[in-house]
Amino acid sequence: MAIQQPVTRDCADGSPSTLLASLRSLREQGLFCDAVLSPETGSGELKLLAHQIVLAAASESLCGFLSGDDDGKTSSGDALLHLAPQPVELKMQGVASEDALKTTIDMIYGVHDGKSEGEAATLAAGLRLKGSSERMATAASFAESLRSLRKRGFLCDIALLVGGQRFTAHQAVLAASSSGMRRYLREAIGELLVNAAMAEEGPATSTINSGVETSVSAAVAAANAAGRDIPSQPLELELEAVTHPEAMRMLLDHVYGADSEVTYMPTADAVNRDILRMAVGFGFPSLKENATQWMVKDVTLDNCAERLATCEEFGFEDLYETIKAVADEAAAAEEAAAAAAEAAEAADGASEDAEESASKEEADCAQQADNDEPEEETPDVEEAKRAMQNVYYARDEPVPADSKEGYAWPTSTDAMKVFARLQETFEERPAWLLSSLKAEMPASVDEDMLLRLLPLVAYQWSDGPWQRCYCLLGWDPRADSENAMKHQVFVFRDTHLRGQDSESKAAAKNQIVDPFFKKPPTRYAQDYQLVDINDGFVQDLLEDSEAQPECNKKDGWFADYFMDAIKNRLSYKSNQMRERFAAKAEKAAAVTKASAKSRRSVSATPAAKRRKTVGGC
Repeated sequence: MAIQQPVTRDCADGSPSTLLASLRSLREQGLFCDAVLSPETGSGELKLLAHQIVLAAASESLCGFLSGDDDGKTSSGDALLHLAPQPVELKMQGVASEDALKTTIDMIYGVHDGKSEGEAATLAAGLRLKGSSERMATAASFAESLRSLRKRGFLCDIALLVGGQRFTAHQAVLAASSSGMRRYLREAIGELLVNAAMAEEGPATSTINSGVETSVSAAVAAANAAGRDIPSQPLELELEAVTHPEAMRMLLDHVYGADSEVTYMPTADAVNRDILRMAVGFGFPSLKENATQWMVKDVTLDNCAERLATCEEFGFEDLYETIKAVADEAAAAEEAAAAAAEAAEAADGASEDAEESASKEEADCAQQADNDEPEEETPDVEEAKRAMQNVYYARDEPVPADSKEGYAWPTSTDAMKVFARLQETFEERPAWLLSSLKAEMPASVDEDMLLRLLPLVAYQWSDGPWQRCYCLLGWDPRADSENAMKHQVFVFRDTHLRGQDSESKAAAKNQIVDPFFKKPPTRYAQDYQLVDINDGFVQDLLEDSEAQPECNKKDGWFADYFMDAIKNRLSYKSNQMRERFAAKAEKAAAVTKASAKSRRSVSATPAAKRRKTVGGC
């Protein structure tokens, strides 16, 4: 029978009830049906089409029969789709009434009036329809059953390849999810039918970008027309424009009704962009809405460029203007905060320099009086800062290989020892933030000593992936991905500290910076080298990451989503540590209060009574 182009209801909103209604619509039009049911006795003319995956999800008995296991238990599916369904005809033993079979199938697909009688009730009880003997459970429980079957790989007949990972699913469920997905599958099956050897070759891989509609019945008809009696073929499809497996995982959760139970939260902007590509391409409006709403949240100077590029890709003009306005506001606030911080730092530095200069002059005078032949003066911190060679990422020029000419070498015994230790430290590890370096050096070495000796060993990056890092003279991280990746700097902006008052900023400035993220940051913007972050997730991510072909100013040697993943992890960990510290402080306060109360009680006890208690009589 020829199938006309139907108007099929889609479950693009991701709700379980709409999913079941869409599967019912496919069945009514004979699309993607791979089962035929008929009564054991009767006219023999009744043939009811259905989907094996729907039958298995609705009926424990049918699930066991289709798996070859009366208990309904199946082995876990694998990449070869070894449990892919083959077209099957089921004769319902003991069923004579065609109306009873129709009623039962309608119940399975969610069409019922809440009751069944006679042979229909007996058949429903025999099939052990999930929920009760007369009707299916709710659409939500049906969707949960579908997800369980997909997780086990049972009756999966399609594998979707994304970013080197395979995701198995059911063609009928995907076809019911949206008209775009249905067209995509039709084109894939059409391509396989063109291949005359498809029955012998096994699962074939197809890379396609768009498609037209088909059904299992059409595939069987085409095979019969060619004189071949072949079963339906499992599909393997590669989505070229999608590179992040997480995006496909979230799409399948949406299709199978699982995303209604969790908050939409991709780990990176690049993942969200892949989700948008599928939501727009296949037609999932609610998933598209989730993705666009997420783009407006937590807009920062670090992620605004990528989000604006996503708006341009999909033509989201209004969203582009919204994100741009938020980013402009954040930039203005950050510039104002940076200017204020620099002014305060400059004022503090001038005061400190004046005091230091006066003290140094006094010390120099005393030294001059004690020595007829004074030693060569040790350079001060300001002179050291001028001698430090700064490198800008955009300038395409070699990094400094030698210290600045004319800068004085150490002469005192203590300075020589520290200088030798500093050289060894940079030979072992070529890049250091000042906070990490101070933690590495002996406690007796103060910051001023380090700053005076660093120009003899290192140069400093002013911007880019290694901003504010001191790097070994002659070593260029842009040409050494293997060693440079782990030493990149991540500037973590803690939203908990956004809008700090001047008093809090001043207090944070005087605190020792923790370079290992063992405690929450004390400054709104705090630098960390990736290799120093004390977190198993971050270190595993760092170890598993491969260098990109080229280094860039924004992400260094990493893929664009890497830094977003680091940011999300550190934000979570920072909040977690703050909550834990707050709980400890609250507990300590409670213990202190209880102890004070206990002391007051003891002091209020009469002396005679206390002596009697101590004496035990």
